[in-house]
Amino acid sequence: MSNNVLCSLRVVELEELVRVGERFVVVLPKSVRKMLSLKKGDLLRVSVEGERIVMTPVKEEAFEVFRRVLSGIEWSRKMREECEKALVGEAR
Repeated sequence: MSNNVLCSLRVVELEELVRVGERFVVVLPKSVRKMLSLKKGDLLRVSVEGERIVMTPVKEEAFEVFRRVLSGIEWSRKMREECEKALVGEAR
């Protein structure tokens, strides 16, 4: 009869304590931003794993591919006007 032990190893390179602010804003510490080379405007994917909140930088290449796909769509004047009217209607 064998005893099996399940172990979970997690390497923590850096850990910081931050406070949730007004409107639930969380400011990433400079040490974290520097370690991950984050810049203003970068995208982070936010996910929940059990009791943990995980923020993962989205690689710029994936975002650029998405932007290129969208930029390839031809918008006619009529389509643009219909979208503008719909947006104005929602804003009211």
